Amino acid sequence: MGSSTSVVVEEEKATWKKPHNLEVDEDLQEKQRPFIADFGKDLTLCWLAHTLQGKRVRHYFVTDGTLMMEFGDGRKVTGSVEVKPLSYKAGSYEVEKEFQFTKEVRQRMEVVCGSQNHSFCLRNSEHMCKYIITGSWVSRQVFPEGLIMSAFRSYMGGKPPVEINTLPVDLKPEVVMKTLYTGMTGFIKYRRAKTPLTEREASEAFNVVLLGPTGCGKSNLINVLYNKTVCPSVASLSSVTRNMRITQGTTTVLGRQRPVNVIDTIGFCDSEMSPSEVMASVQQHLKANFFEIDKIVLVCAGRLEAEQEAAMRQIMDWLRYSEGQNRFNFVLVYNKCDGLDETQREELLAQMCGRLKLATSSLLVSPTPCLPSTTLKGQTQNRITDLPLQVAVGFPPNASYASVTEDHLAYLDAVFHTHGGRLKVDPASGCAVL
Repeated sequence: MGSSTSVVVEEEKATWKKPHNLEVDEDLQEKQRPFIADFGKDLTLCWLAHTLQGKRVRHYFVTDGTLMMEFGDGRKVTGSVEVKPLSYKAGSYEVEKEFQFTKEVRQRMEVVCGSQNHSFCLRNSEHMCKYIITGSWVSRQVFPEGLIMSAFRSYMGGKPPVEINTLPVDLKPEVVMKTLYTGMTGFIKYRRAKTPLTEREASEAFNVVLLGPTGCGKSNLINVLYNKTVCPSVASLSSVTRNMRITQGTTTVLGRQRPVNVIDTIGFCDSEMSPSEVMASVQQHLKANFFEIDKIVLVCAGRLEAEQEAAMRQIMDWLRYSEGQNRFNFVLVYNKCDGLDETQREELLAQMCGRLKLATSSLLVSPTPCLPSTTLKGQTQNRITDLPLQVAVGFPPNASYASVTEDHLAYLDAVFHTHGGRLKVDPASGCAVL
């Protein structure tokens, strides 16, 4: 990473204006794919240092000690993803991680092989390698204080490209949509999944962000809002969400039709990403897409580890939970409570409020505009006058809607009833790294 300054900068800036995809050369991909099968079962993630704009940055590659896959050469903006013999001498590079050549790793190698659209900030060697290993498109070097970001920040005009650390379009998985519960009305009418958003899409919509530890069921809670499987979701302790995902739709909020953006985030303490990586990725994504957020839904289920608790409290501090009326923009959802009675649910909510230092907030409710539960019951005036912002719910697969109706309505009311204030996202603010 060390050509003429002006050439590198101008070529890099040009990549920020191009579509955020990999531009796979199909002929190159066809020639390269057979070589992927020759990798051994033990792989390593490695990097060597180059100088870019006077900064020491890392060029990543994956190797088994004989073959390697890399994106470009780490020195020029242009480059392709290719398999080739390992050409770097032992001792000239560092080993960051060991991993196995699994079926999933091989599939991801085959997908990115032949990619041409290299960009130091948007589609770099670290992005490619992390995607191969985990399925996430995250480069620490383009976090706000990252090595590559420091090399190009002064050329961004104070506004980094919104595509930073977002999955390229051609890597986004197709989701087969199925109805969750027969007889349930999808409160949000689904439109599409879209990342990143335009400024208008973000400012005019009711913005809901779900945050929580790995495996707590955030994706399924989003599916419940639509009554469709708009997000991949499985019952597992490992994270399904490897990249930030925004779904869009329309619904009624405070009596008027509104566009809605629902943001599914990477789980805190993801099994393949460190807490600091997850925190930086979530924060960077929110700052790039949103100036204002209407509801933060804090989701938990089962045991909350100390580092997960710390991450959730840190995001609360970053969004200034304790200031003014901001606490009314936060909802606590204790998920996976099916099978628990009311007393057990209340005890779990009380424990979690204590650990997260959440006030047991509620919102006063006027007869109109109607709450979601009021509308879905076919009523014209609210009978509830005080609405809790902490709810315990359970939405087991294959259950009848009758068995989850009460939880569904309580969840919708907590998320979509609002005091009208919005959380301001300061693009210049930051969380400390865990």
